[in-house]
Amino acid sequence: MQPDEKTLKAAARAYQKARRYEKRFDYANAAEWHQRAIRLGRESPDSYAQLGVCLTRIEDYKGAAEAYQRSIDADDAPLARFTAFASLLKRTGEPERAERIYRRAWERFPCGRLALELGRETQSSDVFRMMAGEGARAPELEALRHALGAREAREGDAIGMLARLAARPELSAYFWLYLYARLFRENFAAAALLAKRIAAEHVLAAAEDAPPQSVEELHLAVAAACYAERFDAGRAILDRFTAEQGAEENRAAALAVTLDLLVSEGRVDEARRLLADGGEAGDLAFQDMLRGKSCAIVEPAVTGVGAGAEIDAHDLVARTNVTDPALLENNRALAGARTDIVFYGTGYVRTRAQKILDYLAANPAKLIVLRHPSTRRRFAKSLPDQPSRLWASLKKRDFIGHGFALRHILHDLVLHADRPVSVYGADFYLGDQPHYAGYFDGEFDLWFEYARHDVFDTFMFMKRLAEAGHIRCDPVLQAILSEDIENFASRISRRLQDDGAERKVA
Repeated sequence: MQPDEKTLKAAARAYQKARRYEKRFDYANAAEWHQRAIRLGRESPDSYAQLGVCLTRIEDYKGAAEAYQRSIDADDAPLARFTAFASLLKRTGEPERAERIYRRAWERFPCGRLALELGRETQSSDVFRMMAGEGARAPELEALRHALGAREAREGDAIGMLARLAARPELSAYFWLYLYARLFRENFAAAALLAKRIAAEHVLAAAEDAPPQSVEELHLAVAAACYAERFDAGRAILDRFTAEQGAEENRAAALAVTLDLLVSEGRVDEARRLLADGGEAGDLAFQDMLRGKSCAIVEPAVTGVGAGAEIDAHDLVARTNVTDPALLENNRALAGARTDIVFYGTGYVRTRAQKILDYLAANPAKLIVLRHPSTRRRFAKSLPDQPSRLWASLKKRDFIGHGFALRHILHDLVLHADRPVSVYGADFYLGDQPHYAGYFDGEFDLWFEYARHDVFDTFMFMKRLAEAGHIRCDPVLQAILSEDIENFASRISRRLQDDGAERKVA
């Protein structure tokens, strides 16, 4: 029996109330109101998907799995629902069921983002063969599949196998993206770099044969051009897209891709002029704030460089995810204590929103930078006098994954500043202390962080900025960036192998 109109209106109100609770990060109440909306008749896949998110946040994993299962049954269910469901199943000890969801997702959404996730999340031989497609029958590929995970496997052997497979046309860019992440699981960072370079060449060849028809395809192609350091090819792809797909709705996206291409190449002055001509009001206000000022971005690694006084002498000091002034004071000698600009990541806001608001109420910043408009609106209601802007997303996840926060922050700062930006406390996790005590209270898999954020993209991006004089680095970071990419990749491999495949980094 279909609900009557009055009941459907009540269901709609319950759904909207649930969404409001989500925006406040109150997932327990949000889940309760989603369940009420469903009971009243709003049994849409979207309702079940949002219920799955909320129940996951409050650790009701059984209920979340049931909700996600209902959410992916719709013909138009997006990729994010499949990956969230599969990730939940892996977390709760159902890897075989998770693999079935991933395989179902790949049948519907073959894309770079999912290829990277498959490489990170599963070591299944069946998934390996699925990603290889027609190339799976090649003897060299079977040898590589057997080598992955073998105790006696050596990275040099894997690199040799990749080199022999690189020219096989039946192996798609998606396979190489998958393999890039999979090789990180084996602690073979140098081999992963080679796989990603091969993927970049495949993406560029496809874009040159069939130019991008969407903004997503444009992001993928230009990201690959930056990775391969074939900037002329990237500009040619971008110019053709602009000429052929120059609709007004593509203008902002094309501008963002152009700016990233120019900054990635080190042509920052040209990017700044373009931003001044076509940027939004928030961009121009940020430029005004930084104009003529010395600026430092301070990361939390303990590198042995005590630069506190030097950091605090800058006109502006930017940090990430600050919530505790006592923590900064305790590390004043190492990292300084001043904070003018704070970049807050999405995950950090999701789990510590009230703590951040309490901190900012007592310690207002000159500017906070947030990821999502909804978060900015919520913070504006609680702190109406706190200046804020949105942290621009480069939207390159189909090729580089999420990207390290520092990579995105430097893009933002360098693009808007007119003086070199100083960088402190960053060492790509090569040191013994990734962050000073109290900054981060969890643990993570080092290989996963390198693969998920693409450590090589960040390294190459920062190296070009340093060589062009747009960033100045503390001695530890400067020494790292003076290496070539092959030596850096070998250092990452050794770091992973010394650390051990299963060891957690606190």
